[in-house]
Amino acid sequence: MTIITFSVTEIFGILVISAMIICLLLSYLVVTYIKFNQDELEIKYHIFGWNFWRITGERSHIFGVFLYDNSVGYQIKIRSGYHHTGTYYYVLANYLKEIEAAWLAQEIQDWLNLR
Repeated sequence: MTIITFSVTEIFGILVISAMIICLLLSYLVVTYIKFNQDELEIKYHIFGWNFWRITGERSHIFGVFLYDNSVGYQIKIRSGYHHTGTYYYVLANYLKEIEAAWLAQEIQDWLNLR
């Protein structure tokens, strides 16, 4: 009978790689719902139809909509803040092509009148 042993470093490496794979798979399974009205912003994240995360913020606290190149595509973030709580970034989309991200960011800015 052979006993297989792993060092702490090997176990840690296996756990990190497993977590990365799970995060990557989940990023493709998550559906994001965004709702704006004149007073607030609401973002809901769903996986398999189940709402697992909900974020709300006041529309008056939104500074702008920004694009970020994260080496695998473009990401859209809304920058929001309040003088007591600091700055917060709402991630709206990931892995977009530049033209898609620019179009969506412009549409959101136009709707929010952020010029």
